[in-house]
Amino acid sequence: MSNVLMMLGPHMFTITALSFQKLSEEFSAEWAVMPHFGASPGLQFTGFGEDTKTISGVLFPQEFDNRIYIDAVTATIRAAIAVPFISWASGLAMAATIHGRVVIKSIKKDHDYINRYGQPGRITYSIDIQPFIDGGKPLGQWQ
Repeated sequence: MSNVLMMLGPHMFTITALSFQKLSEEFSAEWAVMPHFGASPGLQFTGFGEDTKTISGVLFPQEFDNRIYIDAVTATIRAAIAVPFISWASGLAMAATIHGRVVIKSIKKDHDYINRYGQPGRITYSIDIQPFIDGGKPLGQWQ
């Protein structure tokens, strides 16, 4: 388990098996425009946005036989369950960031460099996840 970089439920992102190259985060707040009579409109905070994180990567299934790992993530999205999301702070320490439970909102896979047997030589993917807020209170890093 020394080369595990991140975990999304049962899925371990490692250097070779299910590798990723980028983790993007988007945080937002919702503000409603409140008109004022005889004055400029004001803003009223109405809540937080969806706080989506995107995990992106490239797999080479013909070289590393790692297509089964991204297909397993597809099976998790079809199960429609919340899973824990954990990332490691560094490769040498055993420190980790527990992001809490998340849901996998979508997964996009692009297959290219198709061989003569119809198998892709490269699969680029992106996985969108959001915090699972049960009862209105986020858990983990989203608190």
